[in-house]
Amino acid sequence: MGNVLKLLLGFGFIIVVVGLSYNVYLLSHSEESRQLHEKVERLREENAVLAHHNRRLVERIEALKHDSRAIERAIRDELGLVRPDEVVIHFRQAPVAEE
Repeated sequence: MGNVLKLLLGFGFIIVVVGLSYNVYLLSHSEESRQLHEKVERLREENAVLAHHNRRLVERIEALKHDSRAIERAIRDELGLVRPDEVVIHFRQAPVAEE
């Protein structure tokens, strides 16, 4: 009976040591895991913003392919071109006086 008791105590001690080691391992990696989860969430948010931006670009490309008004708007806005019968008036912003 003495040997069996020693054997059971030895196994119990090993289980306790392994359990504590595992818990220490989990605690040390939980911060790293939390940081990785936060990074994944940030990347998902960035991807959603980029996906929205990409959808808008695709819509604009399609409009430029098929809509003459969109083409004219782009020419006017991006290149500053006007029709021969139009007059362009530029307004300058008055400088703001410092107090």
